[in-house]
Amino acid sequence: MASRNETLQNVQKYAQKISNTEYHADTNSAANHEARLEKTLNELNTRLEKERAALEDIRARTSASDITTEYPDDTAGQIRQLQIIKRAYASLTPSEPQLPLTNSALPALLALRAAQRLITDSADQIRKTHSLLQSARSRLSKEQSDLQDASLLTKALETRIDLLRNTRSSKFQESPDDAARALIETEGTRKGTYDRDTKLTMRALVRFINSTLAPMLAAEELGGPVVGDTLDVTEEMLAAGFNNQGKPKRSKAPINEDKRQRRIDDIWGLQGEDGQFEENPRNESQAAGEEMKALVEELLNAESEDGTGPWIRLERESAASRFLVRSGVALLHRTDAKRIRLVDYAREVDD
Repeated sequence: MASRNETLQNVQKYAQKISNTEYHADTNSAANHEARLEKTLNELNTRLEKERAALEDIRARTSASDITTEYPDDTAGQIRQLQIIKRAYASLTPSEPQLPLTNSALPALLALRAAQRLITDSADQIRKTHSLLQSARSRLSKEQSDLQDASLLTKALETRIDLLRNTRSSKFQESPDDAARALIETEGTRKGTYDRDTKLTMRALVRFINSTLAPMLAAEELGGPVVGDTLDVTEEMLAAGFNNQGKPKRSKAPINEDKRQRRIDDIWGLQGEDGQFEENPRNESQAAGEEMKALVEELLNAESEDGTGPWIRLERESAASRFLVRSGVALLHRTDAKRIRLVDYAREVDD
């Protein structure tokens, strides 16, 4: 124990001596610095040679039979091996520690290496901590978003629960006649709103057919482009007609109105219920628009009537019926191409 304390005291004295040593050499001088490094290297080489010589001396004095790498099985061998180890430690404990010289650069190099290792480890730890911080911030943002959604959902549920409670209490308080009257008023209001919206929608549909859709339907019916391919269809183009490639015909001759009206009657039928011409003959756009409006009205009536079913039979395959099928508004029967109905978006279509 005394030798251990003595060794510790020697190390502390050396450290104190190193700390009190003043280096008068010019630190900015590269020559002095290189000289110190070379001196330290020579010192380390000298110590290395001494250690090698001591190791060779030990090997020379020790036979191979005295050195055992396996742990003995018997108790006597184990005690003998422990005694050898004890004597080795006891012989090394009193010896002076091999410390570098006071003016050696080795302590500074060791300190520099330790500081560099510490800086590298700190930089790695900073990167790891930064990554963990980013991950934690992402989780925090997600948790805050989830908390906000949960708060809004909770508030909506509480509002709904309060509304149901108030409705239930009011229903308990009113008589059956009052409840029936309130239900009738509610349904009447709902029906009035539905009828008003239906009228507005039908008016918008009629305006769209007359102003935009009718000329394109007439062009397709006359052999021109399909509805939607050409938006600027004029009355002059419809009167002149289209060629086999679907392009407008270019004719400098005046248009024969009688021939034009016969063509309109052949395609869309006679004008009026009595089959006679009215004072102002219709053109192609008007005929196509009337056909589309009549087809839509017939489809709507078939949906609303009971017993007849939603299917209607077409007299001919027209541009109006093809447009309704292409746009997804109407549906052709799977086995009868002359039957058509509106698509029921509320449930599956049954044949």
